[in-house]
Amino acid sequence: MSIERAELSELLAQLRAAGKDPPGSLLDDIRSYGRDAVEPLLEVVAGYPGDDPDADGRLYWTTYHAIQLLGELRAPEAIGPILALLDEDDDFIGRYIAEGLGQIGQPAIEPLREALFASDANVYGVANAANALARLAELHPEHRREIVSILTERIDADIPNDDPYALRAFLISDLADMRAHEAKLSIDRAWDADLVDDTIIDRETYQMIMDRPEGTSPDDALRPLFENATPKRSLGEALLRLEKMIGPKRAVENPPAEAVALASAPTRRPQPFGRKVGRNEPCPCGSGKKYKRCCGR
Repeated sequence: MSIERAELSELLAQLRAAGKDPPGSLLDDIRSYGRDAVEPLLEVVAGYPGDDPDADGRLYWTTYHAIQLLGELRAPEAIGPILALLDEDDDFIGRYIAEGLGQIGQPAIEPLREALFASDANVYGVANAANALARLAELHPEHRREIVSILTERIDADIPNDDPYALRAFLISDLADMRAHEAKLSIDRAWDADLVDDTIIDRETYQMIMDRPEGTSPDDALRPLFENATPKRSLGEALLRLEKMIGPKRAVENPPAEAVALASAPTRRPQPFGRKVGRNEPCPCGSGKKYKRCCGR
């Protein structure tokens, strides 16, 4: 092993030990190896621990940082290995895939298109591919028109999927974020045919995001919905919630003060702007279950 390779191996060992927040200087040192760092970083990506319950949490962060570095190095050979992680049950990896492939740019467009139209991918994998295309369009505006066309085509496509209604909602959210007015005809057609899960993004929210001034973010467009908003549960809603928590018999027998206490507590407000709910996050419906075990089933 050459001295340089040994030094790079040591840097990667430090990255594995660092976990979530490695020093910026460490990332800079790895990045400085340029093309020589690509193959070792691909080995890191290949070592992603998947859903191993006993895996060291730092291994996940090492994979995320490796994807980030491969994107910054604009390494096209990383596209396939990164895409292999699209379907992973991991609430964080999607954003790193989007950033990494977005930075790689044009070489990632066709592989992402293929992933977008794959009939055997789950809705989250396809949504991750759409997020990556949207990020690529943001970083490389010269490809925006092509990417809007691809996302619009996928809304129109009748491809079997585990949840095509949720998928269309995620695609519409990406197009709204991009202010892609040219996709409006297809989006309206999908809504008119009741083919969109409007608990993820509804028509009013979509329109607010689309109509925002140029140079502002989707969050800016929706800020009025959240300002001074502290929603409360009604007593009836609280009683229903109590039944879910302790069962109907105990809910009836117990003093109503428990329901009153629930009614006075702020409720978890659903995300109305099409943010992809992580499968391991609490379900926005307020059931207390993980999304994948509740409304995400």
